[in-house]
Amino acid sequence: MVTAQQLNSSFRSFLAKAVALFITLYAIALTCSMAAMEIASWATAFFFCLYVTLDRRSKGRKVEIHTVGVELPMALLIITVICGLKINAPDGDFWFAAGSLRNLALLFFFAYAFQVSKNLNRLFFLLVTCGTIISIYGIWQHFTGIDLWRHSSRALMGVPWGDHTAYSTVGFFSHHLTYGHSYMMILCVPWAALLLGRHRRWWEILGFLISFGLLLTSLIFTYGRGVWIAILVGLPVMAFFASRKLFFISFALLLVGAGILYKSDPLIRERAMSIISDNYTSNDERRKLWQANMEMFHDHPWIGVGYRQNEPLSQEYYKKLDIKEGMSGHAHSNYVELLATTGMLGFGSYMLIILGFILMTARLYSSIPVTHYWHRVFALAALGAQIAFHVGGLTQWNFGDAEVQHQFIFWLAVVAYMSQRYYAHIVPDDNSL
Repeated sequence: MVTAQQLNSSFRSFLAKAVALFITLYAIALTCSMAAMEIASWATAFFFCLYVTLDRRSKGRKVEIHTVGVELPMALLIITVICGLKINAPDGDFWFAAGSLRNLALLFFFAYAFQVSKNLNRLFFLLVTCGTIISIYGIWQHFTGIDLWRHSSRALMGVPWGDHTAYSTVGFFSHHLTYGHSYMMILCVPWAALLLGRHRRWWEILGFLISFGLLLTSLIFTYGRGVWIAILVGLPVMAFFASRKLFFISFALLLVGAGILYKSDPLIRERAMSIISDNYTSNDERRKLWQANMEMFHDHPWIGVGYRQNEPLSQEYYKKLDIKEGMSGHAHSNYVELLATTGMLGFGSYMLIILGFILMTARLYSSIPVTHYWHRVFALAALGAQIAFHVGGLTQWNFGDAEVQHQFIFWLAVVAYMSQRYYAHIVPDDNSL
């Protein structure tokens, strides 16, 4: 006769497989589909909750619920958002604005669910492999202008300068900056593997080089200036943590490569020059947006005008500042956006979350034994992904881009999971997480 404990164990085993399946689908979805990200992530959360419910009732508990370390600033951020919306934007769509922060919950779900699936190496293999394959498609898009997914130019648009014969890479996403800010985080994995792979077999090094080259080329073809800058900052920072010698070598190689592209490709040269151009339309529009948003912050310094409420207010503030023909939209900067919409309290909370995870990642990397190659790769890549995300956030509201936010939350969850495991000294090798 089957006992209640045996039924519990059997059902837990089924739920564990379901959690592992949807986490795997999520890793693939991060490279190509927002709809799949939403389905896979929340299905993971659902099955994990069921698993934990049974796990709490069993004798041999397998999931350890622990603090991540950023609970207080994250709670303050959420409280500030709620107060800002209720007080300063009572007529706004509260549930839409507040609900756009729902992915923060996934940080905790995934940090715990990884304990059940224990397939981190496979997840990163799928993430990088799918990303590399899609980058080939993205490079092809750049030269052909053909979008096989949508069969239209709604997402894949021609570069609006030069001879109009090139297109900005979008992959399967709907915007080239969404692709750029997502894939620059994926790029950090083969780069970390190269930096730390001195004693790896030749065919592994070749695979890392091919993956890195394809991903980097597709990112260059996004023509996202913020993406380029984020890569030029993030990759050397990773090299600095890996080795001071590698830092100087990689920095020199990046500069030489950038110089060759600048001299040889007129499209890239024109786009690069636009970064410092005073009469470039995009730069002027950003300056106007930043001026209007900083005025919102001046008027509502503590809790802001309300999360995501700056867009409908932009025209009102343009009139107040006597700005002609200003562009409506988000602030095109994580930091300006959060100052305007959540004030000092929300901005400060966000910065504490940033700092907390960067310090956590640096500590994690330094605590992993040199024999655990793959886990060192993941930790170093996570550091680079965060640096790239935050540098990219200087000129783009990438935290508000749902696809990019999913990618970022995934990386934070990986750091939280690996940190807890290593701090507890329960990681025997680099295939056990």
